Order: sequence, then C-alpha cells, then structure tokens
Amino acid sequence: PRPLHSQLPFGVILSRITLFHPAFLSPGGAEFLCVNQARRLAGYGFDVRTVTFDYDPGIWAPQHEGLHVTALPKRALMDARFGFSRLGKLNARAQRARPHLLDADLVLAHNAPCNWMLGSIKLPGQRAWQCNEPPRTLHLRKANPRLAARVDATPGGTVDLATRSVRKVMQVGSERQKQLHKRVLSDIAMTQQLDTVFAISQFSRDNARAIY
Repeated sequence: PRPLHSQLPFGVILSRITLFHPAFLSPGGAEFLCVNQARRLAGYGFDVRTVTFDYDPGIWAPQHEGLHVTALPKRALMDARFGFSRLGKLNARAQRARPHLLDADLVLAHNAPCNWMLGSIKLPGQRAWQCNEPPRTLHLRKANPRLAARVDATPGGTVDLATRSVRKVMQVGSERQKQLHKRVLSDIAMTQQLDTVFAISQFSRDNARAIY
C-alpha cells in the first residue's frame, strides 16, 4: 500500500522514518521501546527502517519480524583513519551509518551515542533525538542530580552502591577528567546540531534542558 503521510511538530511531511539505535544485544527497556515504536509507526503506514550496530538475531530477530533492520559492523578496517580515541571511533561509525540514513525524511536517534553520531553528519532529512535519558556516564552531575547530591552530602562516607559508583567516577585523575570534559563538550556540540530533541519523561526533559 502507498505510505500514509503525517504532519509532525517540525512542520515536515514525513513518509520514511529511520530509527537509529546503537545496539540490540541483551533485552532492555530502550530496545523494546524502539521495536514497539517501529511497529506502531509501520502500522500507521510509514516506511520504517531501523539501523543499528551490534545485533543479536537470536534475541531480536523474532521481535523485529516483518520490520526492516540493517545491522552494521561496529568496527571496520578503514576505521583506523579516524584515530583510536573514543570520538574517533564514533566518527567512524557515523560515517559508515550515513549511507543508510540518506533516504529518510526523518532519522530518529534513540540511545546515546546515536545522538552524537547523528549530529556529526549532514543529511537531507530531519535529524531528531528521542532522549530516553542524557548519557549518565558523561554528564555525571546534571544527568544524575539526585546521586550527585548524595555524593556531596556524604563526603567519603559509605552509602549505596550507585552513589559509590558515581563518587568513584567523579574522583578520577586529572588526565581522565580532561578526556571526559572533551567528550562532554563534544556531546553538547553535536546534540545542538540536531533539528529536534524531545524527552520521554519530565525527568529526562529537565536534565536535557540543563545539559544542552
């Protein structure tokens, strides 16, 4: 059947939507959300594609039955030309994903770092990020405000495992802090290149506003 068209908030008439999610490995809430979203959009008549990297067909092929999925290799021989830093590796993946995103009217990134990768490439269609939550390992305080408050309130004290984990990351050495700060700035810059960012909860929305 001919795809239906729908007017979305960006003011763009859409037909093909590509969902961009980093991995489908172990079952998780974000992965099921992505699958259900693809199925629901397809049911509305959109031409829906999913592009990802790591993919376990034993778990996810039955969930994606009847849906179009492109699973790209996470690493490739030519990736070395982008360097071996974290940002270099992400840039390499973004460039490998780009040909599979070119024909979409809207590319919708799900979990980080797909927001970074999508913001780093130019596409003819709209680029949006469905922010399930900002990357917590990058934005330690602003994406984890309650945990950060507990760290500040219990200096050196032993509390729950989550608080201890956040404190440990906050106390890494200066060189690691410099690398982390560079990634934080890059995440903000690439996300600000997107056409639209929307959150799935008030908590994520407030954190995203504080960060981006």
